[in-house]
Amino acid sequence: MITTKNRRFSSAQSGDIGNNEVSQFETIVSVNDQETITFYWKVSSEQSCDYLEFYIDNVFKDGISGEVDWQQKSYIISTGSHTLKWRYVKDGSESSGSDSGWVDYVQYPEP
Repeated sequence: MITTKNRRFSSAQSGDIGNNEVSQFETIVSVNDQETITFYWKVSSEQSCDYLEFYIDNVFKDGISGEVDWQQKSYIISTGSHTLKWRYVKDGSESSGSDSGWVDYVQYPEP
């Protein structure tokens, strides 16, 4: 669930993709001060081959792979406008688990 104070949106699951494909979504946030963004994510994928990744302004911050249950992540972002991006990336071989990544309860301050 993407949340900013009183606004709520549905959670996100990666799309149905094949080998060597990527499913992603992004959002642009603007903050007036250095702030912390938080979100929860989980993945069910082929271990060490297919990944759910997180980027801030196209800079890789973290990735998870295998069978990982919900985890909360927090990152500090500086003043200004920033692009937050989550990508589920498949390699060229087999599939495992649900072959998906999920992101929920994204929180960031309103400007």
